[in-house]
Amino acid sequence: MMSASGDDHMKSPRYEDPSAKLWYSYLTEAEKHDRALAHNWKGDMDSILIFAGLFSASVTAFIIESYKSLLPNTDDKVIFLLAHISDQLGVRVQRVAPS
Repeated sequence: MMSASGDDHMKSPRYEDPSAKLWYSYLTEAEKHDRALAHNWKGDMDSILIFAGLFSASVTAFIIESYKSLLPNTDDKVIFLLAHISDQLGVRVQRVAPS
């Protein structure tokens, strides 16, 4: 456990139980391992966040430029087909719906 002063050492076992020394050794080693693991995770997360930020910025620039060239779709055939599909789905829902 970490004390208020920030020391990395743990208190020595207070009990005369023979397993207390074993658990103290285990907890000391586990704490070292956990600190190293958390430090590595923090470094990995920093890298991922930097990558995500740069990726987002570059994609945003491309989207802004491509958005200017978008035109509304005025193709009547597509509109007709979508309306036809919608009508078919509406009929199917009416047949399946309980009376």
